[in-house]
Amino acid sequence: MVDRTYLTAMSRNSLSLPMKWLRDNGFLGGKCLDFGCGRGYDSRSLKIDCYDPYWTKGMIESPDGGRVSIDDVDLDSYNTITCIYVMNVIPSKFDRDGIVVRMRNLLTLGGTIYVAVRRDVKIEGYNSKGNYQANVSMDFPVLVEFPGKFCIYSINWLKLNYFPTIDSPYI
Repeated sequence: MVDRTYLTAMSRNSLSLPMKWLRDNGFLGGKCLDFGCGRGYDSRSLKIDCYDPYWTKGMIESPDGGRVSIDDVDLDSYNTITCIYVMNVIPSKFDRDGIVVRMRNLLTLGGTIYVAVRRDVKIEGYNSKGNYQANVSMDFPVLVEFPGKFCIYSINWLKLNYFPTIDSPYI
């Protein structure tokens, strides 16, 4: 199946609800990266670094306009990494785990990853355009959940040391 995950990235004119909740509740501390930023509205609004394999062409973009390949970024570069509505469009648990590993490698010791997943997907699977959507549950602590809307998982760096290195076409 051809990868069409990029087609699910919405054009926005306001922050996504999970990103707004994280900002309003003080969870976006230190150097931040929006991993899987889609078209980048959240990251541009919050003036944080962003990465998306399709929309930023595999580059991490900074608010000052700088661009660097994700493969050239130092490990342990970010205190906070967000991943908003990405896991819902990745069909394979193996690939979702690979994304978590990639984020872990960019996280500073003691840093945190916040993964938001949709909780409003009515029909799971591939649609007629080839887009995949599903309600995804993860094996990490839930920070907050709004039933029928979204759930945010909080993943601390120290809890991720059991993951092997995983290569995935989504990272």
